[in-house]
Amino acid sequence: MRTRRPPKPRGLPATPRHREQPASSSVETLELEPPSLDTIPGTRADFERAVGRAITNWQQIEEALCNLFVEIANCANPDIPKAVYWTFHDFGDKLTMVRNAARLALDETQYSYFRALRSRLVRASQKRNAIAHYHVSIGGLAAPDDREIKMEIWLTPNLFDPNQRFRKEERDAKPGWMGTTRIKNASTEFLRLARTIDWLKSEIHQPPKPPE
Repeated sequence: MRTRRPPKPRGLPATPRHREQPASSSVETLELEPPSLDTIPGTRADFERAVGRAITNWQQIEEALCNLFVEIANCANPDIPKAVYWTFHDFGDKLTMVRNAARLALDETQYSYFRALRSRLVRASQKRNAIAHYHVSIGGLAAPDDREIKMEIWLTPNLFDPNQRFRKEERDAKPGWMGTTRIKNASTEFLRLARTIDWLKSEIHQPPKPPE
């Protein structure tokens, strides 16, 4: 039977087991490795900032949808629907759960708003998944009458995966590619959708308006 080691007596030097862990501020920051193909340094930095901002903005949709579910559930303890919501990892599962609750809790007008919002969220989640999981590609583009080749960077489905050729239906439902401008537009769309979810939440359980 294994026994517990007694605590270190006061006044004795610390052994490795008793030494304190370093604070997070003392963790060394590693230098970023330079890209293997840095033919477009200015474009790459803008591209990477856009990707990071879009992924961060998507979190606001996740949080706003959770708050909407809490409002729909109308529990005395709001931590209960929050715990249920964050149990799911896939956004599609979260959205389905909120949809099922909304059908029971919202009136006809409110639910019509939610259905339209849900369709937009499904399309937006496809863009989010593309930004999170597509591969970085770099290539040259040139107009027919332009001799200069313009280097571009974008996100595309995994070109090295031979299974892609058999996924036509899945391919057609997803964005074909995501350049910097498309990523920025998706990032803005994520913020607008989060605000729309907040608006719908504010419309639920409102006291009836007095007659004029």
